[in-house]
Amino acid sequence: MSVSRIGAWLAAAALLGAVAAPDAAAQRARGSGEASAFLALEHWAVDAVRRLDALGLVAPGGADAASRSLTRSGALALFESAVLRAERESRPAAAALAAAYRARLIEEFGELGRESDGPGSGARLGTAWVEAGYGQEEGGLRVGRGYAPSDDDWVAPTALEAAGDGWIGAAADVALGRRLVLVGSGEFGPETRWGEAYALVAWRPVRVWVGRRGYVYGAGRGGGLVLSGRAPYDGGGLFLADPITLPWVLRHLGPVRGEVALARLEENGDFVHPWLWSLRGTIAPHARLTIGLTRSVMLGGQGNTSFSLKNLAYVMIGKHAGEGGEFDNQIVSVDVRYRPPVPVPVVVYLEWGMEDSAGAWKDVPGWVVGAEFGALPGLPAVSAGLERTSFARSCCGNPAWYRNWAFRGGWADAGRPLGHPLGGHGTEWLAHVAVDLLDARLGVEGRVFLRERREENLFIPDRLGESRGGEFRARLRASPRFDVEVAGRVDSGDGWRESGLSSGVRVRF
Repeated sequence: MSVSRIGAWLAAAALLGAVAAPDAAAQRARGSGEASAFLALEHWAVDAVRRLDALGLVAPGGADAASRSLTRSGALALFESAVLRAERESRPAAAALAAAYRARLIEEFGELGRESDGPGSGARLGTAWVEAGYGQEEGGLRVGRGYAPSDDDWVAPTALEAAGDGWIGAAADVALGRRLVLVGSGEFGPETRWGEAYALVAWRPVRVWVGRRGYVYGAGRGGGLVLSGRAPYDGGGLFLADPITLPWVLRHLGPVRGEVALARLEENGDFVHPWLWSLRGTIAPHARLTIGLTRSVMLGGQGNTSFSLKNLAYVMIGKHAGEGGEFDNQIVSVDVRYRPPVPVPVVVYLEWGMEDSAGAWKDVPGWVVGAEFGALPGLPAVSAGLERTSFARSCCGNPAWYRNWAFRGGWADAGRPLGHPLGGHGTEWLAHVAVDLLDARLGVEGRVFLRERREENLFIPDRLGESRGGEFRARLRASPRFDVEVAGRVDSGDGWRESGLSSGVRVRF
């Protein structure tokens, strides 16, 4: 049985077990199943939870560092438990950092429904904000189309039009009772761009969402092997807001988390509106160890083999569907995150991925390997890490990474990559450092990377060879209701350069 098939069955068992075996203590800590909106993918608190995990202040199964599906109330509970744990262990610097995160989140979103123990049957406004900013992008590419650059029908990558525009944005969320929250956001400038807009329902530890939102899964800072695209998807899904414990001998797996989503894409090759089914699950068999599995399947679409119960059943169990396997395209990865018992607060992690075909796990692997320090010696406000990503060349009957003979648009949606930004075949070295100052009101993060894209990369021939670049982001909470943010990125190779810059101010109500 393949790794993806085993993972599919285990994750399904975890999600079903959530109905019967919720972790009561975790559920009480997070507000007894009250609905709470997701944090934005780039929200500072998502990275803060990951840093606290590296510091050893997150309980086993308390958070999935490879997923950005984190609610506001979930983040608050994690910050509160981190403060208590740091105080018990007599770690004043770590306790101060966790307390600063907690205070900043409460300042931003309030007490997240804890101010009332009543039934909460009426509608109430959660948070609302408006923002103004400017952004520009140039040098970007849509990925190439076809199975291999050597094929006669290969279409080289196409340039994205450079853009530079000012914009005004707005967002708000409204709670309808204690179990339902509605979220909407958008940007209004030369053209209107809708952001996330979804409804979220809470039932015991399960959260169900329907609408438009982004989600990513990946062990590394630079991106995951399976799903790193950050554009919002139209669809729906469910996830466990709290870890659960499975019955019988399966309890030895430790706290279990899981989420699943189904989204409609724009187009891929000859297929219009294919579907993307994604699954993520983790277990924590030891206090220092978390093991996860991520699986995504692109399937169906207008122009593809029609849906049938047989095809859907094959996809669910990890078997290729359709007459010649053209109905779907599957990618799967397994990741391990371990905090060794050493004096330095460090986490080492590994993600091992494969294009889901027999033997690909050993013949054509993808790897993300890294180490992440929650604080540096003598510099408790600073975190840092080093990471290496690599994708092997096609071999032994297995395809190149992010390519499929039926889905000719690659592992992408309308030319926008869904996987790691490297784009497949090649390597990347990434170093990152971040600092939280002024009681976490000022956060600065920087990354530098060295990439080498090789012959089977999605961006060939335009991006062949080495490139160097980096990213920078700074966030300042100037007052309880006023935020300023600046971000930039660049990737430069032989005869080409891709860059982006954005800045904005946000006012909350």
